[in-house]
Amino acid sequence: MSDLEQIAAKKIAMTHDGWKRFGYKKTVLDALARWLDKDEPDHDLAASIFAVSDKYLPDLYKIDEDKKIIGLMEIEDYSKLRTDKLKAYSELWHDADFYGITIEIYTADRYGRNIEYLDLFPGFCHTAEEAIK
Repeated sequence: MSDLEQIAAKKIAMTHDGWKRFGYKKTVLDALARWLDKDEPDHDLAASIFAVSDKYLPDLYKIDEDKKIIGLMEIEDYSKLRTDKLKAYSELWHDADFYGITIEIYTADRYGRNIEYLDLFPGFCHTAEEAIK
């Protein structure tokens, strides 16, 4: 994360409720433990989330406990939101949806402004369409 991205992340975390910079994996794992049926032995969702986050760690994240939402923020500076990252997030959205959990992606510019929500459903449909061909 560049210096400018760090400043933007700090600004967003301070001015928008719930956004955090550190502790992503532990916080998400704790949320999944609360949200998923503890009697169900196979939880591929945690593996999917961590496989994606090992390659594409979000700049910020937030958890909505009541609505079972994991929000991920990408600050567009040096690491642009490329097609491969969107594809990975779209597949993660689909995996989470199977468990009744929502993944939401947001973007912000390099100054922490212009926060936008990205709808991942069209990206997943495009990925699924490519897989069928």
